[in-house]
Amino acid sequence: MTIVTGKVVNGRIEVADVELPEGADVAIYINDDDAYELSASEETELEESIAQIARGEYVDGDVVIDELRRRRGVS
Repeated sequence: MTIVTGKVVNGRIEVADVELPEGADVAIYINDDDAYELSASEETELEESIAQIARGEYVDGDVVIDELRRRRGVS
């Protein structure tokens, strides 16, 4: 997985300095808030986090919440 940022120009997404293979599947996140840019190290960290999730190396949020409730004695 590769993460790139771009901008919509005349209704099309433009990314600089990135060549994507024809027919590649892409996911688009539309940031409704202020724009942001990631540094190279932040992009690398985000890509590794996504890869960990893809490998199943994560704890589901519901499991975390259930554990916190159990610790507090709340059901």
